[in-house]
Amino acid sequence: MKNQKKKSFPRRVFLCLLAILLAVCVAFGVYVSDYYHADPAAEDALATWMNLQ
Repeated sequence: MKNQKKKSFPRRVFLCLLAILLAVCVAFGVYVSDYYHADPAAEDALATWMNLQ
């Protein structure tokens, strides 16, 4: 019975770390995919400024 508990502890730690890693990857994917696009007026201002240079 003791041998069974020793084997299950590392497996439980591994599964917890795997779940945390998966959650971090999903959160990072959501964060990266939700970004703000430039306003067309800002893009025009940048293009005008670049033409002046």
